[in-house]
Amino acid sequence: MKKRSPIKQGRAMKLQTSITLLIIFIVSLSVIIMNGFFSKYITENTKDTISQRLYTISRLVAQSDLVIEGLQNEKQRANIQEYANELKALSNIGFLVVLDMNLIRLSHPIPSEVGKSFYNREDAKSSLGGKEYTSIEKGPLGLGMRVFTPIKNEQNKQIGVVVAGLSMDKVEDQIEEGQRMILLGAIFQLLLGVIGAYFISKYVKKILFGMEPVEIAQLTKERDTMLESVKEGILVVNQSGEITRVNQQALKLMALTKELELIGRPVRNYMPTLQQTIQTGIASENGEALFYGKKYY
Repeated sequence: MKKRSPIKQGRAMKLQTSITLLIIFIVSLSVIIMNGFFSKYITENTKDTISQRLYTISRLVAQSDLVIEGLQNEKQRANIQEYANELKALSNIGFLVVLDMNLIRLSHPIPSEVGKSFYNREDAKSSLGGKEYTSIEKGPLGLGMRVFTPIKNEQNKQIGVVVAGLSMDKVEDQIEEGQRMILLGAIFQLLLGVIGAYFISKYVKKILFGMEPVEIAQLTKERDTMLESVKEGILVVNQSGEITRVNQQALKLMALTKELELIGRPVRNYMPTLQQTIQTGIASENGEALFYGKKYY
């Protein structure tokens, strides 16, 4: 029989600590990955939501009879500034600007800007061709996300442009608010993971009767030594009647060389009386037994 080397007792990390740290690591990794994924989703979703809100407001203004009348009648243009600023306040956006076909402002949050040319005419040129689009550019109120929507009269002729926008600082604030909620959720998940890891590791420790892996290995070594030290043949079976361990003396009696030839096989094929003991739960001692086709006492 091959001699086994002694178990080295090193300063190994305790099983409960190892399981706890492993579970915490897995949970933390999952939280980090999910946090990154949802953070990106929140960023894109927030920008898309803001963009859709700006489109809704700009289209509402573009279809307003007051705005259409003001663009076609100079006497009514003063009403556009009042209407645009009231709607801007109600919709909680950064700015709402109405332009004529020369890109001159007819409304603006800063009254002194009314009557002046649009800040970035190059960015607004595409809107004069009836195109509706979104852009992120710098203006008098700073860097902002804005939506350009053409204004058309009853004859479907373009007579102006609506520009609805929000400062990118406000956009970033909304994104950060969403990300903070994700971070709080991630911290909560991590906390639950730590608590769960503690109780799982404690449960595993209880199942193993409080023993560490090195102690289990030492116990297994001692059991094997004990099995091989006796002169009788010994078979160890589980509750299903399958052979789980066999010593060298039993192999010799069965004319076998390797225990792998027996491990996992039904004991009834080799020792029916032992199978009967397992089924009935009644011990049988010092009696005649049929073992591997031979009678033994």
